[in-house]
Amino acid sequence: MAEKYSGIATGKWLKASDVEAALDRKEDVSNKTTSLSGSSTDAQYPSAKAVWDAIQASIT
Repeated sequence: MAEKYSGIATGKWLKASDVEAALDRKEDVSNKTTSLSGSSTDAQYPSAKAVWDAIQASIT
């Protein structure tokens, strides 16, 4: 699991290294998906596997 990020706080001055760290944690839009299936993965954005699993759990 990813470690908790707390580098940018409201009302604080920003440091370039904190902004860079925040940007490194963003979802990669190139992994964006608009369809779900049983072969969806956690690497897809938004987590297609989590959405698929939740839908399957709600209908069974």
